[in-house]
Amino acid sequence: MDPNTIIEALRGTMDPALQEAMEHQLNEAHKSLNFVSMLLQITMSEQLDLPVRQMLMRNFGKKTLTNIYA
Repeated sequence: MDPNTIIEALRGTMDPALQEAMEHQLNEAHKSLNFVSMLLQITMSEQLDLPVRQMLMRNFGKKTLTNIYA
């Protein structure tokens, strides 16, 4: 899965009509081997809207980083 797919899914989680489907898509992306590096890439991208980056960290940052370093 590429970063653009994750970005679009994150944007979709902010829309109540798309939220459930997009969360499922993000949970599937979470299984990818390079998921953490994609999260970091997206988080550090200044070209993205701040709400998208905040949504990423809120949904996955804490859970993913805790699982890696626990």
